[in-house]
Amino acid sequence: MIEAFRFYKELGKYSKPGFTTVLDALKGYLNGETAMIFYSTYIMDDIAVEEVQKGRINKFNPELVKNTGFANKMINTRPTSYGQVVALGITKNANKEEVEKFVKFLMADKNYVYWVHMAPGGMNPTRKSIAESDAFLDNPVLKRYGKAKIAEIVGALDSVERFEFIKGKVITDMSKLSANFVIGKAINYMFANDWTPQQTAMWAQKEAEKVLGK
Repeated sequence: MIEAFRFYKELGKYSKPGFTTVLDALKGYLNGETAMIFYSTYIMDDIAVEEVQKGRINKFNPELVKNTGFANKMINTRPTSYGQVVALGITKNANKEEVEKFVKFLMADKNYVYWVHMAPGGMNPTRKSIAESDAFLDNPVLKRYGKAKIAEIVGALDSVERFEFIKGKVITDMSKLSANFVIGKAINYMFANDWTPQQTAMWAQKEAEKVLGK
């Protein structure tokens, strides 16, 4: 964790001065004030669609979609991606036969495409056959990026990890820490108070113990 805080501290040297919100970061990239941004794929229509981008910054750069690349993996000890895989939760008392029908209906080719196209780029298919299909790529937002770039983005799903979900195992304690924003607060305080990575880790440890009742 200290290594992660140290990396964040280094990144802070190249960030906009002062505190920035998610919206500040988005507008900074769209305005050309920053060359790189850590953001979800929900940014794709902000970059590619004129009316959406103008809704953010009152102007449109048609070249931005061509000049934007996506780093779909981060590498330290191994390549990994940060993201969220959405699943369908089925209760124990559910009518299994009806539920199975619904799941099959939802995941059928054209229905699944319709579902992920509700937020093109933001929502991406976990089924490779769908991700590579012409039906999925037949969307005004996705077309502006091209097949190769979309494949690169969707490919990140092959190595998605989170602090609370590693190698298929849910770490429940970490889920509680995420819900209480322990790491996010620690990073915020590190910059606000100019803490060292070691000081930040000590605060995070004490806060985690408090949250977990240990």
